[in-house]
Amino acid sequence: MLRLIKKMKEKFDAEPAVIYDDANKLLFVGDVHGDLDTIEYVKKAVENYDRVIFLGDFVDRGEKQVEVVEEIARLKIESEKIVLLAGNHDAYIDVWPRDFPQKLKENFNNWSKIEHAYVLAFQSAPIAYLNKRHKLLAVHGCIPIEEKYWDLNLWKKVKDNRIAYQILWNDPEITFAGWRGPETWMVPNEKLVNFLEQNDLKALIRSHQPRINEVFNLDDKKLVNIGSSYVYGIKAVLEMPGFKLKFI
Repeated sequence: MLRLIKKMKEKFDAEPAVIYDDANKLLFVGDVHGDLDTIEYVKKAVENYDRVIFLGDFVDRGEKQVEVVEEIARLKIESEKIVLLAGNHDAYIDVWPRDFPQKLKENFNNWSKIEHAYVLAFQSAPIAYLNKRHKLLAVHGCIPIEEKYWDLNLWKKVKDNRIAYQILWNDPEITFAGWRGPETWMVPNEKLVNFLEQNDLKALIRSHQPRINEVFNLDDKKLVNIGSSYVYGIKAVLEMPGFKLKFI
């Protein structure tokens, strides 16, 4: 497990904080949270897409967290198609609820070392994916609340970066369900639209609220929320082009 995580981190270290490309056929996967069936679905489908983008939160809550970590590490190591974005449950230990350590204890004596290696790896992971062809941005949570941080050239990876903290924790107003803690924010709909316009984007793709699978219209922009874990009931992935939510 430690060797897999180390190799995955090496892949992350070589990537920028924001991954840019113009791939056409895309598959977006929301919070997995220990759902191995979702990973197996992706493994069978990956050959049909130019890029597969996971939106983070691979651990906590589900029964197969250890197996999920092993599989996403292998996917990342073996395929250039795979983008793994950091989620707040991946890049921070102080999240709630947190049962990833318990799942590790059931399998490994050196569970604490593995958890810290995992978190350290995802602090080096990308925090956003931008597709120029479809003019969309994918993140785990939402955009920073302050306009001075709307320049994507300022975005850096998670470690010691307060901008990344907001990107992994914030929620848009249209899906807002309650405050998550200090230094996290609800992003008003108007601000989200202004951000997309400023960056010449048509849509924001996100997860972070895995009970929601829906495409929201904001003026002429879109916000897509995806959840892909059985823990929260109905689960889906998003196919592009076309903003097609596919329930799995």
